[in-house]
Amino acid sequence: MVCAPVPTRERMHIAQKPLDVMQWALRVVPRGCGLVVDPFCGSGTTLRAARDSGFEVVGVEMDERQCELAAERMLQGVLAVGDGVGAGVEG
Repeated sequence: MVCAPVPTRERMHIAQKPLDVMQWALRVVPRGCGLVVDPFCGSGTTLRAARDSGFEVVGVEMDERQCELAAERMLQGVLAVGDGVGAGVEG
C-alpha cells in the first residue's frame, strides 16, 4: 500500500495517520470482533476508520481539545455507496 501523509495544514493532531491507512489495517480484523478500543485516540482517525468499517468504537484521550476534535469527527456522516437505491448518509 502506498499512501501520502496527512498534509501539515490539514492535521488535527501532530501524529495523525491517514484515514486510508487505518481502514487498510482494519481489513485484517475479523468482522465478528465488533468492538475497537483506542486508548490514545488523538484526533480519532482509528475510531472513524473502525466505525466506517462497521465496528463499534470506544476512544480515550486525555487532552480535552483532541477529545473534542475526535467527537466532531465521529459526528461526520458516512456516504453509503451502492446501486444508488436508498443511498444516503448514515450516522
